[in-house]
Order: sequence, then C-alpha cells, then structure tokens
Amino acid sequence: MAKKSPKLDAKGYRKFGIRDCLAYAAGDLGCNMSFSLKGTVQTFWLVFMTMETGLLSILLLIVQIWDAINDPIIGSMIDADRRNYKRGKFKTYILVGAIGLTVAGALVFIPAPNASVVMKAILFILGYVIWDACYTVANVPYGSMLSLVTEDPGERAQLSTWRSVGSMVGGMIPGMILPMLIWKKEFNADGTPLLNPETGVQVETLLGDRVFLAALLMGVLGFIAFQFMLKNIVIRVDENTVKTNEAGEKFNVLKAFGNFMKNRPAVGATIAAMGMFLGMQSATTANTIMF
Repeated sequence: MAKKSPKLDAKGYRKFGIRDCLAYAAGDLGCNMSFSLKGTVQTFWLVFMTMETGLLSILLLIVQIWDAINDPIIGSMIDADRRNYKRGKFKTYILVGAIGLTVAGALVFIPAPNASVVMKAILFILGYVIWDACYTVANVPYGSMLSLVTEDPGERAQLSTWRSVGSMVGGMIPGMILPMLIWKKEFNADGTPLLNPETGVQVETLLGDRVFLAALLMGVLGFIAFQFMLKNIVIRVDENTVKTNEAGEKFNVLKAFGNFMKNRPAVGATIAAMGMFLGMQSATTANTIMF
C-alpha cells in the first residue's frame, strides 16, 4: 500500500502540524532528562562523597557564577557562527550538545568517596562546568529554534505550549525512575522496616555507585528524545534571516555585564530569583537528607 505524501506549504515544506509539536516537546524532554539531575547533586556530594557543607556551598557558588556567564558567552558564539552546516546551524549545535549531555551529566557523579578534599573539589567543578556547557550548547539553539519552525504567531504559541508539556513530562520521568535506582530501603534482621528513631520514617541508603549509572541512563534517554526531535521537526524559516542583534553590532560580554550591573532593578530581580532558587534547592536537599 502506497504511503500518503505529506501536504506541502507554499515554500515546499511539510505543513505545520502535530508532528512538529510533538518533536519540539521532545526537545525539552531531552533537556530535562539531564536538568533533573541537578536536584541530586547536593545530596550525592553531601551524603555519599561526604563533602563538608561549607566547602560544597562555596563550590556551588562558584559554579552558579559560571552558570550566569555561560549562557551569554555560548549564545553569542552560536549567534556569530555563519558557517553553512548540512543539518543547519541550530540542529547541528543541538546534536553536538545532545551527544555531550549523554555522558556530561554523569561526570558530576563520579563515585570517589575516598578521594582527597582537593580532588573532590576538582571533580565537582570540572564535572559541573562540562555538563553546564553541553547543556547550554543544546538548550540555547533549541529555544531559539521556535522562531525558525514557523512564522505564524498562533503556531509558535502551540510550540511554546508543547514545550511546557515536554518539560513537565521530562521532570516526571526522572522523578519516578531515579528514586527506585539510587535509594535502597533498609530493613531489620527480622524483615521489618528499619525506622529512624527521631522521625519514624523508614531509613533509606543512597547507592552512590548507582547514581553515576543512573545519570548515564538519563543521558541516553535524553539523546533519544533529541534524535526524535531532530528527525521530525522542520525548519521553514531561513536561519540567516533570524538575528538576535538587528543592528549588526557584535555582542560584547564585558560591556553587557557592565550595563547589567548598572541596572539596579535588574540586579535586584536577579538576586531575588537566585535567593528563591537557592532556598528551594536547599529545602529540597534538607528534606531528602532528613527523611
């Protein structure tokens, strides 16, 4: 039986439809397969790697500063790239980032509890920086690609909605899989649950060696999601017509940072957002460790 030919638009591309929406949703699902591991970082380094709380706090501050400057640096590099790629610039960068994320997420969870304090700090910073760079290489062009799939505002709104769906599903899957893989319930010799005498909650042990393997599994699942997106989404707008800087002025990271620091409302809003994020992450980690 002959396959039906897809309907084409005026430019000869496959008409926009649910296939594009599902593919775009898969992109954020792939991103969140890796991003969801962030909630396990503090628990892993405190409980399994036995890193001091003060040292981990300092290291987290260092990598968060890198996180703040990482996006505009890599984003400006992608924007300045004018080379012609077979897949197109955006799809090529997403593929490179997806390949990197397959293993980069696991680099933050290298099990070495007996390593020296200095080596632990090096492993943490290097692992996080590499993971964050790979994530940005995939995520920045993915977000920008929305304007390349279609020129219709209504269809772009659909893509944005489906991106939220992909993000939600991408957060649910690790939330269900990771606890079963990396936590072990403890029992007494008679088979009854071992309870914490202070909280009355069953004691669970973090299987640190498994966290690395679980992160690799999340990376593979994310790569599959990215591959689905790249094969099924169609870019209908010329990439060269989409510019983040209409005036053609080169992006200057230092100048942009200086202007940001002079903008008191922006600095205040950023500090508030950082405080909220750190508070939520700390509360989540505290609850995990306590219960």
